Amino acid sequence: MQVGDPFTEKCLIEACLELMATDAVVGIQDMGAAGLTCSSFEMASLSGTGIALDLDAVPQRETGMIPYELLLSESQERMLLVAQAGREEEVAEIFRRWDLDVAVVGRVTDDGRMRIQWKGETVVDIPVDPVAKSSPELDRPVARPADLGERQKLDLASVAPEEDFEAALSELLGSPNLGSKEWIYRQYDQLVQGDTVIRPGGDAALVRVRDRDGDPTAKGLAMSVDCNPRWCWLDPHVGAMAAVAEAARNVACTGARPLALTNCLNFGSPERPEIMWEFAEATRGISEAAVALETPVVSGNVSFYNETSGRAIYPTPTIGVVGLLENWERHAVSHFPAARPVDRAARRKSRGARRQRVARAAARPRGGPAPGGRSRARKAPPRPARSRRGARPDPQRSRRFRWRARGGVRGVCVYRARTRGCYGSAYGYHPARRTALWENRPAGSSRRPRTRMR
Repeated sequence: MQVGDPFTEKCLIEACLELMATDAVVGIQDMGAAGLTCSSFEMASLSGTGIALDLDAVPQRETGMIPYELLLSESQERMLLVAQAGREEEVAEIFRRWDLDVAVVGRVTDDGRMRIQWKGETVVDIPVDPVAKSSPELDRPVARPADLGERQKLDLASVAPEEDFEAALSELLGSPNLGSKEWIYRQYDQLVQGDTVIRPGGDAALVRVRDRDGDPTAKGLAMSVDCNPRWCWLDPHVGAMAAVAEAARNVACTGARPLALTNCLNFGSPERPEIMWEFAEATRGISEAAVALETPVVSGNVSFYNETSGRAIYPTPTIGVVGLLENWERHAVSHFPAARPVDRAARRKSRGARRQRVARAAARPRGGPAPGGRSRARKAPPRPARSRRGARPDPQRSRRFRWRARGGVRGVCVYRARTRGCYGSAYGYHPARRTALWENRPAGSSRRPRTRMR
């Protein structure tokens, strides 16, 4: 099984960018699903040339590999490039500087044929174009799933109420959709090069953009990946549109403007007409959403035959959207950026409302305190009068309450001032010093002394 390595991928990207800044490279292509075969045949066909390959020079992670495995091996973070003749060492030095494996595995010919050597023997000698350009194009049959109508039916009356709430809660918490995703993203470094602005956990990731000299700019790139497979199973067309819209909304929620999208289309076997219908409907939905949002599809890939014991996965057209934020410092986040005071009355009301919902779901007695109610009504104390800065408030309108100072010393605060919605400043006296803070303020100062409330 192929295993991606984000750090090696980053090094490979940087090495390729450095190489392309020179004139030493003629052509370059990544190795797709068919490995060395795909990249070599496509490059030779597009350039109208041939290639002579030496499989013994190909870097190998395993021993005893045969030509079939070497030519079709699909591994991550590999590129095939053609360099200017005589500048091979210059190219290799760039990749070695990034601690990457590099090797000269062949040369370009002008006969339009692919010749491959392995252990001194010629194992392949065929023309390039029939493989690269004459591959068959299939027009597979498409059929609407026979059970699609039943999928979209839901009789809520047939859903029995939960009897064991603890088991139901445990099942919900064990669901991958509700559980924490930290175990996935904590395996990778999210702070490479220190340009990450919004880390995992928000609507979208946000990174700063650097210029060619490596200096940070004001611009930022926001990225989000989304898909709802169950929705796509119920309606592939609308579900795929929703995936594009959700990814674009998540990017927009950071303050960025969505620019383009990519995709990873995962489906079952295309040999089954109902799977091809799901694939066709999903691609139609992506196209319509991309046109509506003016976000072109710039790349993507397709993964078929995702089945186990003849049972296909849900249609999963995963969408990735990238957006631009002109000033990354003006980004928005999905959480409160600073602490806020707790509204205890609202919390009590919320707890009461939840208890009522649970009781209704369990068909239990409807009694109990109303949401937000208490067994004994209490009148809220009046707020102190707003006074001009530096003036002492009316003692008759103040409210005395006890508080615990640092070190366990008890004191009495004679006034509680509301500052930006929280009780964060007060004046009074400290019983350990027996000296009024107000009376001991600096000469000429009209500001109230601040005491940390606990």
